[in-house]
Amino acid sequence: MPAFSGKNLNVKWIYSAGTIDLSGDFRQFSYNTTSDLIDQTAGADAVKTYLPSLKDSQCQLTAIYQSGGTAILDAVVDGGQGTLLISPEGTTTGNRKITIPAIVASRNVAQPYTDVVELSVTFQGNGAITNGAN
Repeated sequence: MPAFSGKNLNVKWIYSAGTIDLSGDFRQFSYNTTSDLIDQTAGADAVKTYLPSLKDSQCQLTAIYQSGGTAILDAVVDGGQGTLLISPEGTTTGNRKITIPAIVASRNVAQPYTDVVELSVTFQGNGAITNGAN
């Protein structure tokens, strides 16, 4: 399967005030999914065995903070709830689209002395992930 460039990423945040594109100034985006495991090892078992349990997800966005750019900062307020629409290969029909209900868990603005200002946001998954297509 051919590789693809990260620059094609399209991420939208749908929240109470509307929809905002988060991908225009992104530097890094990642999402992580996990499953809790229940240890069912007992008695004379020589090897641990597990049962799958609750699933979880988290997304991280790092973007350049634009001068006068309050729209994104206003959209990703701590505790804000919404839905992430993630299209890793872009929005062409047929490309993968991942939908994640989420809560803004944290945001950070890093303002170095001799570099661009960056905004980092952590989204905590808040429901089932849906894998589909554009």
